[in-house]
Amino acid sequence: MRTRLDQTLEHCNGRAWMQGEYVFDPGQWRSEVGRSDERRKTMAHCIIRGDAVFADETAPDLGIPWRCSTAGFLTEVVERIDRLDVAAARHEFSVAEMVQLDLYKVHPEGETDETFDRLMTYLRDFADRCRGIAAHGLGLVITMH
Repeated sequence: MRTRLDQTLEHCNGRAWMQGEYVFDPGQWRSEVGRSDERRKTMAHCIIRGDAVFADETAPDLGIPWRCSTAGFLTEVVERIDRLDVAAARHEFSVAEMVQLDLYKVHPEGETDETFDRLMTYLRDFADRCRGIAAHGLGLVITMH
């Protein structure tokens, strides 16, 4: 398989980043951390949005800086997704709570099981892509639009 450096990868359907973070740690959203800049330091945030700021000057008009993850961190991302306790995560997962917590792009009419399954598919697909990227010794630059 040949990896191109200019490939793009859309994960969490491009807009469900907060929902992806919620799968990993709904407790952070229930606390002040979920609604503060401290969230950027959590593992759930770094898994979904990148481990570090790529360059401060890359912040587009929306003010969201590009972030990046090294090959080593992508390997950790894969391990975290692979060993996620799906039953425990599903037990904690609630569309109604995500709506109450005002997570981005959560639809109140969303069915919890379907939403959870969709997010798990996104996370597994993301892990598979990260696995391939890290196997080539490459990192990943993550932009949010």
